[in-house]
Amino acid sequence: MSSPRIATTAVWCTAISVGCAHMPPPAAGCSLPALYGAWNMDATAEPSGYRYTGTVHFAETGSRTELIGTSGEGTREPDNYPIDSLTVTADSVRFSFAPLGVRIEGRCTGRDTIAVRFILPQPPFPDIVGAGFLTRSGRE
Repeated sequence: MSSPRIATTAVWCTAISVGCAHMPPPAAGCSLPALYGAWNMDATAEPSGYRYTGTVHFAETGSRTELIGTSGEGTREPDNYPIDSLTVTADSVRFSFAPLGVRIEGRCTGRDTIAVRFILPQPPFPDIVGAGFLTRSGRE
């Protein structure tokens, strides 16, 4: 005959293993090393139509952007700059690049996808704010 303590322990172990089996896996790609590589960006601000497309390269050193900012009127401006600030915490990624002061904030939604929001300062006018995705295009 088993003791009540062994039975209680067995119940707790079963409950914990069943509960953990039903937890979603953590979003891969939210640790800094998992981000290393090339990511395609496509994000648009409504209603202005301002759009960022291109590639963001995350690396241990030398992270950089190779983006094209396109205005609603079709004016294109290359934004090829080093990333001067990069923070990864839990499921969030934040980075910025100068001289424009662009900030990009994102949430890892899968191993190869990050939902992003960009903020482009336009002093003295309101910031241009847009949303879109970074999708992995390769590892470096």
